[in-house]
Amino acid sequence: MPGEAPNGLSCTDDCNYDFSEVPQWLCSCSPTGAPVGGKSCDQADADLFCALLTGNPNATADSFSWDSVAVLDASGFCCHDAYPELSLGPFPEFGIANLCYSAESLAATHPQFSAVIPGKDLKCIL
Repeated sequence: MPGEAPNGLSCTDDCNYDFSEVPQWLCSCSPTGAPVGGKSCDQADADLFCALLTGNPNATADSFSWDSVAVLDASGFCCHDAYPELSLGPFPEFGIANLCYSAESLAATHPQFSAVIPGKDLKCIL
C-alpha cells in the first residue's frame, strides 16, 4: 500500500514519490531551482521530466512536443524560483537540489509562464 506524500502525490511504502502521472513540466522557469535548459523547452528539460516520470535517473526523452501558448489547467512541476514553498526538497539521484511541484492548476498559479512539456506527449527511453 502506498504511503501518504505531500502535495497530492502518491508514494511507495518508504515514500519514494511516484511522479508517473504528473501531467506537465513548466519550462519557462526552473522547476529544479537551477537552470535546466533555456527559457523554452529543450532536450534537457524533456530528459529530466522523463527521468522523474519513470523514476529512472538514466531515462531520456526520445521525442517530445511542447506548448508555447499556456500552461495546462492541471498540476505539475512548477517554478521553484517563484514558489520555493512548493519545494519537495532535493533529489540527488536526479541531480536536483530542490524540486517544485504544485497539486493545484498551474494555469491558476503560474499564468504568467508560457512553455510547457505535456507528459502525455513525452516518449521516454529507459
